[in-house]
Amino acid sequence: NLGNVAANSAPGIDLNGNTVDGLDFTARFRGPEVAIVDPVNLNVGDADNDEIASATVTITNLKDGVSEILDVTIAHDISKSYNSATGTLTLSGFATVSEYAEVLRTVTYNNTALTPTPGARTITFTVNDGKENSVPAVSTVYYPDDTVRITTGTRATSIPASAFLVNDGGVGLSMTGTNMLPGGVTEIGGVPISELNFNNPADGSTFTYTFAESSGNTGTAKVTILRVDRTGGGDIISGGSGPDLLRGEEGFDTITGGAGADVFIYEDEDEGSGTFDATQDNLLAQISTNQYDIILDFAKGIDKIGITRGVRAVNDFADILPVVQTTFAGNILTGSQRIFAYETGGSTYIVYDEDGNNIAGNNSRIFAKLEGVTGLGTLSINDFSFIP
Repeated sequence: NLGNVAANSAPGIDLNGNTVDGLDFTARFRGPEVAIVDPVNLNVGDADNDEIASATVTITNLKDGVSEILDVTIAHDISKSYNSATGTLTLSGFATVSEYAEVLRTVTYNNTALTPTPGARTITFTVNDGKENSVPAVSTVYYPDDTVRITTGTRATSIPASAFLVNDGGVGLSMTGTNMLPGGVTEIGGVPISELNFNNPADGSTFTYTFAESSGNTGTAKVTILRVDRTGGGDIISGGSGPDLLRGEEGFDTITGGAGADVFIYEDEDEGSGTFDATQDNLLAQISTNQYDIILDFAKGIDKIGITRGVRAVNDFADILPVVQTTFAGNILTGSQRIFAYETGGSTYIVYDEDGNNIAGNNSRIFAKLEGVTGLGTLSINDFSFIP
């Protein structure tokens, strides 16, 4: 009589360590290597085992073959091997769950291709306790194609050079242009670029640029210019399959970012609605006019609202009220705060006030409606990009 044999419980892995946000993680790659898990909070667990036997990390959609690399810093009795043909990093050797978590927190992704193929990479993580695999956790690495959507109005369009570097966390960034095509980009020489000026560029024009950090890190990327119709307002603007920089300019535009980590740029307060005092009643009345931009697919933690220095008194996250309002009375802005978010009717609205008093001055505006976005609770610095 063998008696009762307890069933094995599969191990688990949580890439972000936050029970509210699920198991997965997102990262943006611009080179060099980037962490693709939460380096502090990644968690490994097993209800009935103290040890893990192995772990596997796999790029499921290799686009640049052996140029795409997964790596990890090993420790304890854990060894590593990487198969560049399949994009699979294997960790092996019995170690405690906490030791495996310590090592897995160091997993990085890199791409050494001269011109990496844009588009998201899907990277799966599993751990095994010697009997069963965990449910896979997924890290999605977004790789920008730096597409620029340029309007076909009579005015030239300018985009700050720093907008192309909004996801780079380095210091002392500079950017120089190379291989400029005639008629595509003007006012660029062999010196660091502060602004890109587009004057009726041909559809599909491309150029490359090199960015450098004071630390010595450099990288080169390619920009493709796609023209979209613009007639002074009420435009429909759609991004592509990769991360885009999208600006509707004046008028009340409908914007779709598409796949990838997109930045919706606002360069001055005139790109919002008409002015009003943003009491709650007045704000609801302004919302009913539909006279503001509508962003149809804003994804928290992936997309960003880009604010340039042309928007008065908004320079960094200290100028944003973090708590998303669902009901309010009186002036809710304090200190240097100029922007707040208001959720109502199944969407969230980004509201700007020029003087930091939303109930006086007749200078509040709705920048954008984030269609279908609810439950944010609080805004974070990752929801914005502040472009010099």
